[in-house]
Amino acid sequence: MDSPDLTKIRRFALIIALILLTLVLAGVKLDTPLHVEPLGIPLVVQRPDLLSVALVIAAIYSTIRYVYYGMMLQPSPMRARRELMAGKVYTTNAGGLEEYDKSRTDFQQKVDRWFPQLGKHKVTFNSTFGGGAAEMTSVKVPTAVRLLCWIENLDFVLPILANIVGVGLWTVRH
Repeated sequence: MDSPDLTKIRRFALIIALILLTLVLAGVKLDTPLHVEPLGIPLVVQRPDLLSVALVIAAIYSTIRYVYYGMMLQPSPMRARRELMAGKVYTTNAGGLEEYDKSRTDFQQKVDRWFPQLGKHKVTFNSTFGGGAAEMTSVKVPTAVRLLCWIENLDFVLPILANIVGVGLWTVRH
């Protein structure tokens, strides 16, 4: 089974969080019974308070789903960067000089994938060859790139944090 698109999961979690936070912070209360006419069809909602409960359930569900697909099934950006900087995991079997060059190219692709480039500030690394394997060593991350990584990490966990805050505020107010 293919994993769902993480971008769509993230977008759904953010939208739910924004709606929940807006309703809670604005102190929205709905009249009982609630009369609405979507598409010209008159509807009467007898328990409008349950709409916010449904929104809280959607916030919890979307957060769990985002954590599962974005952090458990695949490496999160934070974990991938941490493993690269520690020189873990990204070892590649190499049989000769050609394979070693191929491994170095593979390492560079991983660095380019997980670390943003900021002008002349780039992540540098060395690689060693021994025992039939190439290994990434001595990863150096400039301070400007670390700062940008921190901002990207915050952006990555924002759906989780926003939903936790929204559910927390809703719980306090109800």
